[in-house]
Amino acid sequence: RLMPNTSEIRSSKRRILSCVATSILRYGAPAWISALETMHNCSQLSSTYRLMTIRVTSAYRTISSEAACVIAGMVPITITLAEDAECYNRRGSRGIRREAKAASLARWQREWEQSSKGRWTYRLIPNLSIWLSRRHGEVNFALTQFLSGHGCFRQYLHRFGKTSSPMCPECTEGAVQTAEHVILECPRFSEERAKLGALTADNI
Repeated sequence: RLMPNTSEIRSSKRRILSCVATSILRYGAPAWISALETMHNCSQLSSTYRLMTIRVTSAYRTISSEAACVIAGMVPITITLAEDAECYNRRGSRGIRREAKAASLARWQREWEQSSKGRWTYRLIPNLSIWLSRRHGEVNFALTQFLSGHGCFRQYLHRFGKTSSPMCPECTEGAVQTAEHVILECPRFSEERAKLGALTADNI
């Protein structure tokens, strides 16, 4: 594989490879976008794009497509193709690409807010514009586990029979070991949290 999860390839470099593949997917889109009205075609395209977002973020394959796109900072392919078609249909109009991009971001934001998937990720990244415009912080295998909630947490591992219990082994109060618990509550990391100050899912 070109982009295994645990390699040292930075997410920004992974994005470059994904951009190449995305450009191929977008080629001539205004001419064939109507084919996506067929569920099978749309599913095939989304499946291919989903794999790219997983590789960029180094995510577990169980992550939702919605959360993977957000963490990767990659606009869902169906929205991007609709943007391309809009620009083609209004070609010659001044500033159309800028307007179309703004409309795409607004549509993505609405869909992200209304989705039932990736709600832990949504708690951490509710505003797409702020996340996409950040000037620091590349995602990697470890960070993506926290942002998605899919990773080395006992609640997640217990779902697949990898651990005998979803409970946190560090806590005596019977707390379920989720991403939120590990980062924000578990006494194992109280010293690290003290250095960061008051940390919650809303201000992290």
